[in-house]
Amino acid sequence: MPHLLYYSYRLYFILFLLAASLCLPHNAQAQTAQAQSEIKTFKVVFVTDGDSLVVTDNNKKIKVRMIGLDAPESFTNEKAKRDSERNGIDTKKIVALGKKSAQYLRQFLPVGSEVRLVRDVNKLDQYGRTLAYVYTKNDLFLNLKMLEDGYAYPYSVPPNIRFKKEFGKAAQEARINKRGLWRE
Repeated sequence: MPHLLYYSYRLYFILFLLAASLCLPHNAQAQTAQAQSEIKTFKVVFVTDGDSLVVTDNNKKIKVRMIGLDAPESFTNEKAKRDSERNGIDTKKIVALGKKSAQYLRQFLPVGSEVRLVRDVNKLDQYGRTLAYVYTKNDLFLNLKMLEDGYAYPYSVPPNIRFKKEFGKAAQEARINKRGLWRE
């Protein structure tokens, strides 16, 4: 009987090790490449609006859409019109809020400043923009900052939901405390 118990524990231990090994990366080279891509820096060309920007990499311009948030449009376009109809807010008001959101982001991203882009599962959105979490040179997490300060709204698109819970909580606190655009 003790031998049976011994072999049962041993079997469970082997199964545990097998399961744990399935969770570990099998390709160290791929893991290293991913880590290196996460520490690459880019130069800011300009901020498009409160949730997107353009950066350069070896003189190649890259359009970046910040993951996990949405900001009002800063120009009258189809999305601004749809948002106006959906929310019952005048398009001019939406664009005015969008300009405030973009201006707020610009204070952290002056032209020529360096940012670090960290990707999630999907690399590009439907418009071909790079999807990324954006960090300043001093490691300020701008996606979260825009939500905490009330200059964007949470907008999660699976499978890129790494910070969904944190983003939702930050936006809720901004709204409750009437920060940023929630003051309007």
